[in-house]
Amino acid sequence: MKNKNRCDNVKVICVARNNLILLFVAVLLFILASFCKPVFLLDQNQILYLFSASAQVLAAVYGLVLTAFSFVQGSIEKRGAKDPDLEGIWDRMNQKCFKMLIYISIMTFLSIVLCMITMSSYDERNICKFFANVSIVFTVNDLYLIIKFVIRFANPKWEDTIRGEVIKEFGGNDVKSVGSGNDNSVQLFLAYFQKIERALGKASAPFINYNRYSRSRFVSKKEMLMILLKNGYFKNDNIVPKILDLIPFRNSLVHSSIEQGVPDEMMRLVKEVLENLKEALKETKELRGFDWDVKLG
Repeated sequence: MKNKNRCDNVKVICVARNNLILLFVAVLLFILASFCKPVFLLDQNQILYLFSASAQVLAAVYGLVLTAFSFVQGSIEKRGAKDPDLEGIWDRMNQKCFKMLIYISIMTFLSIVLCMITMSSYDERNICKFFANVSIVFTVNDLYLIIKFVIRFANPKWEDTIRGEVIKEFGGNDVKSVGSGNDNSVQLFLAYFQKIERALGKASAPFINYNRYSRSRFVSKKEMLMILLKNGYFKNDNIVPKILDLIPFRNSLVHSSIEQGVPDEMMRLVKEVLENLKEALKETKELRGFDWDVKLG
């Protein structure tokens, strides 16, 4: 669903906007304090040493974070390829992580540039004073973003956090969107999803070369979808992104503690996908006699 990707982008933009607002306020306060009542007075040597060291530290820390991110990303992809319950969740986590990394990269670049401008303008007292205060605020802010980024993924319970975010993203914490009774029960949602999963497995089975897959690796639902799409089974292109949205929600749901039920939007979506899948695969030989009815118990 395009709305979910748009929602992700809006959240990242909101976080960046809030950070920039705080950054602007801090810069303004520091500049006013430096001209009205300065706390520290630095000479030429101190300015050169302090901001040269700051630029080097930022570059070194950013390099370490970038290296760690590449290792973590590779580990996540390997783990996600082996565990069906992680399918789709790590894709979303990687997207959010990458967007945050882009923002950190921009702030690190600006911080280093400001440090260099401060060092090159030490002869001009007022200009140097201005850029020195701006540079200090940007440097501290950049270190804060990096620390926040590292702590997020160093947390032993970060997997649970990611699953919770996926459920919340689809309205899982919105009590008003949750139906009552059995109409929106978790069991009913999982029953619908299981039908979708079985239908995809049966339809894609003739096209899968199982010799390519080791016993430790499952054939993901995303791979099944791509195989069926490649072989011209889905004339309606909307069905693929809808199923790709259901996968991480389902995998997060089975490890969560939601008791109220499933959000109306997701229950409607899983029913809609099953109907669309039934229509798209009705001529498939492997699904002749397939029971499309969903029953509990």
